[in-house]
Amino acid sequence: MSARYAIYLVPSEEHSLYDIGQQLLGRDAHLCGPLPQPALDGVSAERLAAITETTRHYGFHATLKPPFRIAEHQSVEALHEQAERFAAARRPFIIPALEVTALDRFIAVRPSQTCSALHELADDCIRSFDSFRAPPDTEEQAKRQAASLTESQKKLLEQWGYPYVFEEYRPHFSITERIEEASARDKTAKAIRKFCSPESLTCLTVESISIFGQPDSTMPFYQTARFQFGE
Repeated sequence: MSARYAIYLVPSEEHSLYDIGQQLLGRDAHLCGPLPQPALDGVSAERLAAITETTRHYGFHATLKPPFRIAEHQSVEALHEQAERFAAARRPFIIPALEVTALDRFIAVRPSQTCSALHELADDCIRSFDSFRAPPDTEEQAKRQAASLTESQKKLLEQWGYPYVFEEYRPHFSITERIEEASARDKTAKAIRKFCSPESLTCLTVESISIFGQPDSTMPFYQTARFQFGE
């Protein structure tokens, strides 16, 4: 099976960050349609389209469990049923503030301070849905191992199929791919920061998880379902 699925955090559709994030990427990952990207100060339309090409493919989100193929003994239906049970057992929480900043040379929206509840949610997603994850194929494994990983990250990759989980997890909503030149990166971050309204970076209530699916490697990810937390 070439299809992949992931567990993502997506802002509520009522929160301004939901619209702003999708506008910046130029794609609605819920309705699967393109969106016009905004005009940013000092960043051309062509440049914005180029530096968001990869993130546009994945849709606006923060990763809770990274993309995986379904294990042979599992099914997509069972994954959705587990997600519904998982969400119903959780309670909403608040990320007090967010910021637009550079992270490993790409621009992202991140919590401005550590949010333990968000880390706990991500940790629980990694564990609770791991039985649905098929082992990575040879190509995926080689790609991950080619990266410059620490010994801790290598162990996490071997056990969980991804090196940036648990103590290595850095929650973020990606906007751009890597921008190597520091001055261009700073200029882009400043332009995106200016485009984001104050409301979009304030008090984000986390009250659901979303499943995103990718039919095959040539197609973008899209939201297949959203599951609300219990009251």
